[in-house]
Amino acid sequence: MNQTVETVVIGGGIAGLAYAHARGPAADVVVLEASDRPGGLIRTRQFDGGYVECGPEALQGDSEEVQTLLQELRINAVPARASASKRYIARVAPSAAQGVWADRDRLDGKLVAVPSGPGSFFGSPILSAGAKLRLFAEPFRSRDGGLEGSIADFARHRLGPEAAQWLMDPLVSGIYAGDAEQISLRAAFPKVYEMVAQHGSVFRGMMALMKSRPKGEKRKRGAALYTIEGGLERIPKALAESLGKRFRSGVQVNAIQRTAAGWQVTTGADTLQASRVVLAVPARAAATLLSEVAPQLSRSLASMRSESVVSVAHTWPRDRVLHPLDGFGYLVPSCLGLRHLGTLFSSSLNPGRCREDIVLMRTLIGGARHPELVDASKNDVLAIIAAETGAFLGLSGLPLWTHIEYWRDALPRYDLDHPRRLAEIDSTLKSLPGLSMVGNYCGAIAVNGLIETSRRLARSHVENRAAIGAHPS
Repeated sequence: MNQTVETVVIGGGIAGLAYAHARGPAADVVVLEASDRPGGLIRTRQFDGGYVECGPEALQGDSEEVQTLLQELRINAVPARASASKRYIARVAPSAAQGVWADRDRLDGKLVAVPSGPGSFFGSPILSAGAKLRLFAEPFRSRDGGLEGSIADFARHRLGPEAAQWLMDPLVSGIYAGDAEQISLRAAFPKVYEMVAQHGSVFRGMMALMKSRPKGEKRKRGAALYTIEGGLERIPKALAESLGKRFRSGVQVNAIQRTAAGWQVTTGADTLQASRVVLAVPARAAATLLSEVAPQLSRSLASMRSESVVSVAHTWPRDRVLHPLDGFGYLVPSCLGLRHLGTLFSSSLNPGRCREDIVLMRTLIGGARHPELVDASKNDVLAIIAAETGAFLGLSGLPLWTHIEYWRDALPRYDLDHPRRLAEIDSTLKSLPGLSMVGNYCGAIAVNGLIETSRRLARSHVENRAAIGAHPS
């Protein structure tokens, strides 16, 4: 069947769905999704007495775009508990001989709270006295040191080796499941890059930002994190439902081609003619689809590596967990040589996720440190939980319930070549009118960023529709 439509969105993850929804209810848009469900990495699993996130855990609370979208979908966001602002860093690795610590006193010092302000910073054991003093030298470090290199290079130069090891390294693994030595500062933290490039230091850049705010303007305050009652997967499901027949699952796109009138999209059964195509698929799938129309960009995207992560949800009777679980969770620095990246205290974010007498946690394993673990057996994965997570949190006995999700090639690696790759995406799209790309390799890796960039792109297409012209008839 040959069909004509103004815009074809290829990919029904959160980016493609948010774009199509923002085009409006009357927009001539079709979303094609290869799998049998919307949402991509956003997945919520129900279990007896609760539910757990298998992908992203929560939404950041500082996005007006996300709040607007939730209002449009009539979905209520639930502020996370105030204690969720507390984060821990693993400071001492449990040895094989220690096993599970049997009393609360022996947990002390294994997980250290990340300082929340100057007062707690000076008293925190997370850095030595010398490393704390080293931070005060940040405004006097050379502007260009490490700026075009890795996050690790930048952190060592500006903040010192201890801060790089105990703060930046676990932060990068928590966001990207990656290695700070491999990830580009410019690509991963563009605002920090611009701050230092313009002002010469992070400290001076932050001061300039504060001074730039109009006098009397109060900074908006709200919850730092939000969850969705019933799970984050409600968002993509609601978006797909709002699109109705314009969302089509189980449709594999085989090729895209330029035509005199715009674009042709070929699936297994149909051919669609469109004025515009929006690629909202992972980098590897985008590379395949671009092989004919943009071969150089296709090769560049194909060279991009991604991290694989194993997500392990586990529930425990509350009296078999010694740690108070008073926070968002903890992250593990790579120098400790462990196999898991950290553990999220899911039921502490939102107690409604499980019964009151149990606690729900989610441990992330693998990433750039141990990519081979995406092929680990269930028994091997649960052994890691017992030996590592169990030692940090004082777990005893066996979990009540577990669920393992294997996410292969889930998070793109913003490597040292990625700034050039992003520039290549921009220049290629300028040479191919009617083609756009959104996704977690395009500069926004979190759910908030994907929603924001997709909605902005949709508005720009609505505003510039006249310049593109009506779709072919």
